[in-house]
Parts: sequence; structure tokens; C-alpha cells
Amino acid sequence: MNTSSLNTTMPIAVIFGIVTLLLVRSKDVKFWEALCIGIFGFYVALTPMGWAVVGVINWLLGGFLHH
Repeated sequence: MNTSSLNTTMPIAVIFGIVTLLLVRSKDVKFWEALCIGIFGFYVALTPMGWAVVGVINWLLGGFLHH
């Protein structure tokens, strides 16, 4: 992963982490559900599908960041 992808991916991971934390605290998502979501995310990241997800996110962000 190059530096620009890392610079894009880290803020997105932080945002999703904060959203997950807020959902768990508001009782919309139980702790075990958030844990399952996190574990699923790690397993997806280990597959070739992880690179597809990164590509789609970068494409979407590229559209928002470039006028």
C-alpha cells in the first residue's frame, strides 16, 4: 500500500471506528455484534476483496475531493 492510500485509509478507518463505537454506546448495536463486524472486516481485508473495497473507497473519495 502506498503512502497516499494509507493517508486516505486511516481517516476512513477512524471514522468507521467512531461510528461503530457510538452505535454500541447508544445500544443500537450490541458489543458482540460490533465484535463480529470487526472480525468480518479483518477477514475481508485479508482477501482480494479487501483491495476492491479500498479501490472503491478511493474512487468515491477522489470524486468528492476533486471538484
